[in-house]
Amino acid sequence: MKSLLAFGLFRFAQAASLLLLSAFITEAAFAQSVSYYKFTPPVIRSTETQNILFEVRVIGASTRVALDFSPAGSQPLLDLLDNGTNGDRQAEDGIYSVTLTPTQVLQGLSTDDVFRRFIGFLRLFQGTTVTSSYNIIAAIHTPEIPPVVVQELASDMQSTDYVVNIYDPAYFSATNRDDYLNNISKRLYQAFGDVYDMLDFVSVTNYIANAHHIGVKNDIQGIGQRIFDNSAARGSNGTLLGFNVFPNESLFDGAATVYIHEFGHQWIQFMQLVPFSIGIPHWPISSLASGVMGFSIPPTSQGGTYNCRLVSETGGVRLQPDDNPKTFTDFDLYMMGLVAEQEVGEHIVFDDQNDPTIRQCNGQLYTGPITRVHASDVVAAFGPRIPNVATSPKSFRVATVVISSDGLLSPEAMAFYTFFAKRAEATQALATHIGLAKGLSNPFVTATGNRANLVAALVTISPAALPDASFATAYSKLLNQSGLLGVPNWSISAGALPPGLMLDAASGVLSGAPTMPGTFHFTVRASSNNYFSEHAYSLHVGQGAPVITVTAPAPNIVGNLVSYAVTVKPEAIGSPNPTGEVQFKLNGNAIGNAISPVNGIASLTLDAPATGAYRVSVDYSGDSNYLAGSSTANTKLFVFQYSVRDDRSGDYILFNATPAARNIPRGGFYINSCGHQLPPIPARTGIGAVSGGKCTITLTHLTSTGSNSFQVILNTCRNQGVVTNGSVTNPILLLCDSDTTNNTGFCR
Repeated sequence: MKSLLAFGLFRFAQAASLLLLSAFITEAAFAQSVSYYKFTPPVIRSTETQNILFEVRVIGASTRVALDFSPAGSQPLLDLLDNGTNGDRQAEDGIYSVTLTPTQVLQGLSTDDVFRRFIGFLRLFQGTTVTSSYNIIAAIHTPEIPPVVVQELASDMQSTDYVVNIYDPAYFSATNRDDYLNNISKRLYQAFGDVYDMLDFVSVTNYIANAHHIGVKNDIQGIGQRIFDNSAARGSNGTLLGFNVFPNESLFDGAATVYIHEFGHQWIQFMQLVPFSIGIPHWPISSLASGVMGFSIPPTSQGGTYNCRLVSETGGVRLQPDDNPKTFTDFDLYMMGLVAEQEVGEHIVFDDQNDPTIRQCNGQLYTGPITRVHASDVVAAFGPRIPNVATSPKSFRVATVVISSDGLLSPEAMAFYTFFAKRAEATQALATHIGLAKGLSNPFVTATGNRANLVAALVTISPAALPDASFATAYSKLLNQSGLLGVPNWSISAGALPPGLMLDAASGVLSGAPTMPGTFHFTVRASSNNYFSEHAYSLHVGQGAPVITVTAPAPNIVGNLVSYAVTVKPEAIGSPNPTGEVQFKLNGNAIGNAISPVNGIASLTLDAPATGAYRVSVDYSGDSNYLAGSSTANTKLFVFQYSVRDDRSGDYILFNATPAARNIPRGGFYINSCGHQLPPIPARTGIGAVSGGKCTITLTHLTSTGSNSFQVILNTCRNQGVVTNGSVTNPILLLCDSDTTNNTGFCR
């Protein structure tokens, strides 16, 4: 059973149990090898009609270099030449060439190829002996790949929303290409902001080399790695954590396990602690290796997958086959700061890493020696992880740089690499094709159990979605961008804002008061330094909430007319007034008929209700622009039986001759059978006595110099008159004030 799967390209003596994620390479004991292969154009259109140049850089002398089309042996071998003919650029320079027809490259392309077709094997010969074989993968652009907008930033740089293409021939001739990436990184930062946690570098020339991770900065404690920061040498001011390098473009797919594997190397694994140390930079063969990070294949320590699930049983460990898409193990997640130490279970490490039986997963029971490890072992050796799961980052920004050697890439090639870069943001398992391996792979989000995510867009505009707006209601939302250099200019590049809203070009504030309901679609553009980024929005403008203001009428007496008033206005000044109807209510019961406001104002005059305290409210029916609503006055309407007026102050004293509620408004008090109840303020008190069917009330008015007492004599059924008896020194009259307007004949 094929239980080992290598991450990236791997060169090995022939071993039938290894399945590679990239080129399948075998070598006998000869000095010949391949440095790289390349196609011109590097990404081939499925509609291509022109021949394609295929070149291979061979190190050492070979008597023959030939392409064996898939399936192997189905066609005669096609020789590559290094004699300056048949497309070969220069004789005897070690670069062997052949011209391929579009059919030879494209025939047999299927959906599960995921736009990369395995063409066949490149064979190196000594005499009639094949000394080396290499998988050859061609990048194919088809109409299923969405088109993209390509922006030229400079003569050596262009970009889409997800990919920067830098033309730099010096990279391909550099003695140490990894070191040269520092120059390309600095070039990137000349056009984009220092906002990326990771930079991905993809070579369109396919080097026979593994994908790998280069650490730039580590500020994490407790993972066995030293603290360092080399970001300045890469052009970053401390944000950049590392490089992920894909020297062979066929390894680059943001959704593939190899991609998130390299990302995981930012934290995994550096622990010089037995038994972990025998697996550095991966895990030893163990249950730890069953996840994304895999194990180290000796003697090179290149990464391989371990498709085994280890189950402890009495007497040993059962090795169960497991071909499910890979996820990060709980131990991986702890190292990444995504789970707590207490969430990590026990893991099993085989003591004898060279035992061949631990590499086959056929459901067998392993009875050899094992070591059980726990996250607490790591904490004991290196201390707790700082930052821990509560404060560690959960979202990471990544920028993808595609390096080309023969000029800037075509629009189809830019669309091709944008497609694969964007897949890093996927939230479900996707079909992938890396080398000879095809199947479903978990992208970063699902591989972390939805604990973390990657943002692969070069520039982000936030928020991702706008909150709904309301008709005639003030609206304000600040738009932000991350990734552009300098202060951006904001504009609408497509569609239209809702009427009444505007986007400030300098600040990015979207504000105003919408004057039309509906759903509006528009695209916001942020521009700076010859580059722009766009974000499409849909903004729904719903009915506005009217501002309903109702005030309780002043206290009054039975038999008088009471006027009620309400304003129903838009929140934003100058917006159209609501056009629905209002219904006045007392204690929740409708009074009068529903009426339509005029210019936002409605009033209603009715006879005063019976004595008591009333809650005054208004219901608004709503209309096409405004929601229905209601409002209640802050104070109540108080209705009394009688009133007398203090001619000196102009105030009315309202009172009842029957028991009433104890809530007394200013200027009023109650009399219960001419017995006083809770006078409203210290300035007025009253006490009464009934004699001969009349109520005689003695009122006391407090002044700054003393007090004055007066008698008010009323019929207990009607207030037909008032007799006053003032002080000799300071007479104050309490007079009956006939309501001539309402012609009630009563004192108010």
